[in-house]
Amino acid sequence: MKLRVAALALFLLLLSSLAFAQSVGTAYLSSPINWSQTPDLYFTVLSGQPNVCGDFSSTRNGSFYDYGSVVCTDSSGQVTMGPWTWANTTADQADTNLKIQWPNGTTTYFTTDHVWDKTCPSVTISTATPLYGFRGSASDNQWGAGFDDGWTRVTASYYDQTAGRYYEPVNDYYDGTSEVTFAGEISAMPSKVISWSFDPSPSRREAPAQGLHISGHIYVWNVYLTDGDARCSPVTVSTTFTY
Repeated sequence: MKLRVAALALFLLLLSSLAFAQSVGTAYLSSPINWSQTPDLYFTVLSGQPNVCGDFSSTRNGSFYDYGSVVCTDSSGQVTMGPWTWANTTADQADTNLKIQWPNGTTTYFTTDHVWDKTCPSVTISTATPLYGFRGSASDNQWGAGFDDGWTRVTASYYDQTAGRYYEPVNDYYDGTSEVTFAGEISAMPSKVISWSFDPSPSRREAPAQGLHISGHIYVWNVYLTDGDARCSPVTVSTTFTY
């Protein structure tokens, strides 16, 4: 009999601990990333514990951050909070593991993480030669949005400054009177650091082949990196060389 009572007590204790770990309702953000052009940030909680204030916390830039018991629901367990603005956010900020813990021990988890992206990426050229093509890298702040195939693009243009002509693909020569851009290749994304390249080989034709250049002419090669933030796009870097 005593064994039965002990087993029942343990079972009830396990049920109690499971209740305290229970997930309830949902919380979602108006946008997972806020760039300069993104509307102000809000979040909405649905079906949380009603008529109470829950403790809102996240992992901010790698460290635990507790906002306090600031999320106060109505009789339906619902609340919308905000706005928070890009202009009033001072630096890149990444919040993960966003959740609200309610007084009854249940927890509401957010459906996505969030990033305030304040810093434009930087672009570096490592190679710019007719023989080996056009190559380099780009990096973003550790806590920024980084690079993703949803918003990151790289293009390039090629200018013969001596002749006053751009490289164009129709005649495959430096005879264009207006700038023509070529799409390049980017290493695996998402990432905070990428490599980009433009291949001059006949199968790719992303950069002018070696035989199209004239000895003694001055050439200007430009790379344009399109970022998620309209304020940063495109990030432009140029290099000049004499062939």
